Amino acid sequence: MAKYKARSNFRKKNSAKRKTTLKHANFNKREREGKLREQGGQCCYCFTGLNHKTVTLEHVRARSKGGINHRSNYKASCEACNQLKGNMSEAAFKKKIKHPAVTDPFPYWEAHIRRRLSLATNRSCRNIRCYVGIEVRQRQYADC
Repeated sequence: MAKYKARSNFRKKNSAKRKTTLKHANFNKREREGKLREQGGQCCYCFTGLNHKTVTLEHVRARSKGGINHRSNYKASCEACNQLKGNMSEAAFKKKIKHPAVTDPFPYWEAHIRRRLSLATNRSCRNIRCYVGIEVRQRQYADC
Protein backbone atom coordinates (compact mmCIF):
# COMPACT_ATOMS: atom_id res chain seq x y z
CA MET A 1 0.00 0.00 0.00
CA ALA A 2 2.90 2.38 0.80
CA LYS A 3 4.40 1.76 -2.65
CA TYR A 4 1.10 2.60 -4.33
CA LYS A 5 0.81 5.90 -2.38
CA ALA A 6 4.38 6.82 -3.28
CA ARG A 7 3.67 6.18 -6.98
CA SER A 8 0.43 8.17 -6.95
CA ASN A 9 2.17 11.12 -5.24
CA PHE A 10 4.93 10.94 -7.85
CA ARG A 11 2.36 10.99 -10.67
CA LYS A 12 0.55 13.96 -9.14
CA LYS A 13 3.78 15.96 -8.83
CA ASN A 14 4.86 15.16 -12.39
CA SER A 15 1.45 15.94 -13.90
CA ALA A 16 1.48 19.33 -12.14
CA LYS A 17 4.94 20.01 -13.57
CA ARG A 18 3.82 19.00 -17.06
CA LYS A 19 0.82 21.35 -16.97
CA THR A 20 3.02 24.25 -15.89
CA THR A 21 5.60 23.47 -18.57
CA LEU A 22 3.00 23.27 -21.32
CA LYS A 23 1.44 26.56 -20.26
CA HIS A 24 4.89 28.18 -20.16
CA ALA A 25 5.82 26.68 -23.56
CA ASN A 26 2.71 28.15 -25.20
CA PHE A 27 3.50 31.56 -23.74
CA ASN A 28 7.07 31.35 -25.03
CA LYS A 29 5.96 30.34 -28.52
CA ARG A 30 3.62 33.31 -28.72
CA GLU A 31 6.29 35.66 -27.38
CA ARG A 32 8.98 34.29 -29.72
CA GLU A 33 6.77 34.76 -32.76
CA GLY A 34 5.82 38.28 -31.67
CA LYS A 35 9.42 39.33 -31.10
CA LEU A 36 10.41 37.72 -34.40
CA ARG A 37 7.82 39.85 -36.22
CA GLU A 38 8.97 43.01 -34.38
CA GLN A 39 12.58 42.44 -35.45
CA GLY A 40 11.80 41.66 -39.06
CA GLY A 41 12.69 37.96 -38.82
CA GLN A 42 16.33 38.56 -37.89
CA CYS A 43 18.60 37.83 -34.94
CA CYS A 44 19.10 40.99 -32.90
CA TYR A 45 22.89 40.43 -32.77
CA CYS A 46 24.14 38.77 -35.97
CA PHE A 47 21.15 39.66 -38.22
CA THR A 48 20.79 36.14 -39.64
CA GLY A 49 17.36 35.20 -40.89
CA LEU A 50 15.20 33.31 -38.41
CA ASN A 51 11.91 31.47 -38.57
CA HIS A 52 9.49 30.27 -35.90
CA LYS A 53 11.47 27.03 -35.47
CA THR A 54 14.97 28.52 -35.14
CA VAL A 55 14.23 31.57 -33.00
CA THR A 56 15.08 31.62 -29.30
CA LEU A 57 13.97 34.14 -26.72
CA GLU A 58 16.95 36.03 -25.32
CA HIS A 59 17.01 37.96 -22.05
CA VAL A 60 18.50 41.39 -22.75
CA ARG A 61 19.51 41.70 -19.13
CA ALA A 62 20.44 38.26 -17.83
CA ARG A 63 18.35 36.83 -15.02
CA SER A 64 21.54 36.17 -13.07
CA LYS A 65 22.25 39.92 -13.21
CA GLY A 66 18.80 40.94 -12.02
CA GLY A 67 16.83 40.68 -15.28
CA ILE A 68 13.18 39.75 -15.16
CA ASN A 69 10.93 37.40 -17.14
CA HIS A 70 8.92 40.09 -18.88
CA ARG A 71 8.37 40.85 -22.55
CA SER A 72 10.27 44.12 -22.20
CA ASN A 73 13.40 42.10 -21.33
CA TYR A 74 13.13 39.70 -24.31
CA LYS A 75 14.63 39.81 -27.79
CA ALA A 76 14.61 37.26 -30.58
CA SER A 77 18.01 35.78 -31.36
CA CYS A 78 19.53 32.73 -32.96
CA GLU A 79 20.52 29.90 -30.66
CA ALA A 80 24.25 30.41 -31.29
CA CYS A 81 24.17 34.07 -30.18
CA ASN A 82 21.91 33.28 -27.23
CA GLN A 83 24.30 30.61 -25.95
CA LEU A 84 27.39 32.71 -26.66
CA LYS A 85 26.08 35.84 -24.93
CA GLY A 86 25.45 34.02 -21.66
CA ASN A 87 25.08 36.64 -18.93
CA MET A 88 27.04 39.41 -20.72
CA SER A 89 25.41 42.79 -21.14
CA GLU A 90 23.91 43.54 -24.53
CA ALA A 91 26.39 46.33 -25.28
CA ALA A 92 29.42 44.22 -24.32
CA PHE A 93 28.28 41.31 -26.48
CA LYS A 94 27.56 43.52 -29.49
CA LYS A 95 30.97 45.12 -29.13
CA LYS A 96 32.63 41.72 -28.83
CA ILE A 97 31.09 40.36 -32.04
CA LYS A 98 31.38 43.63 -33.93
CA HIS A 99 35.12 43.98 -33.26
CA PRO A 100 36.48 40.68 -31.85
CA ALA A 101 39.99 40.74 -30.44
CA VAL A 102 42.62 38.41 -31.89
CA THR A 103 42.67 36.49 -28.62
CA ASP A 104 38.87 35.95 -28.48
CA PRO A 105 37.66 32.35 -28.80
CA PHE A 106 36.50 31.10 -32.21
CA PRO A 107 32.72 31.27 -31.51
CA TYR A 108 32.98 35.08 -31.27
CA TRP A 109 34.67 35.12 -34.65
CA GLU A 110 31.91 32.88 -36.04
CA ALA A 111 29.28 35.34 -34.80
CA HIS A 112 31.32 38.20 -36.30
CA ILE A 113 31.43 36.44 -39.69
CA ARG A 114 27.70 35.60 -39.57
CA ARG A 115 26.97 39.24 -38.79
CA ARG A 116 29.16 40.57 -41.61
CA LEU A 117 27.71 38.11 -44.15
CA SER A 118 24.13 38.88 -43.14
CA LEU A 119 24.65 42.64 -43.34
CA ALA A 120 26.34 42.36 -46.74
CA THR A 121 23.60 40.07 -48.06
CA ASN A 122 20.84 42.36 -46.80
CA ARG A 123 22.57 45.38 -48.35
CA SER A 124 22.96 43.59 -51.70
CA CYS A 125 19.32 42.47 -51.73
CA ARG A 126 18.19 46.00 -50.93
CA ASN A 127 20.35 47.40 -53.77
CA ILE A 128 18.96 44.85 -56.23
CA ARG A 129 15.37 45.64 -55.22
CA CYS A 130 16.15 49.33 -55.63
CA TYR A 131 17.72 48.77 -59.06
CA VAL A 132 14.76 46.70 -60.27
CA GLY A 133 12.33 49.27 -58.90
CA ILE A 134 10.68 47.18 -56.22
CA GLU A 135 11.93 49.32 -53.37
CA VAL A 136 12.81 52.98 -53.08
CA ARG A 137 15.63 53.92 -50.73
CA GLN A 138 14.72 56.06 -47.76
CA ARG A 139 18.13 57.75 -47.57
CA GLN A 140 18.59 61.38 -48.39
CA TYR A 141 21.33 60.74 -50.95
CA ALA A 142 19.73 57.79 -52.73
CA ASP A 143 20.96 57.35 -56.28
CA CYS A 144 17.94 55.42 -57.58
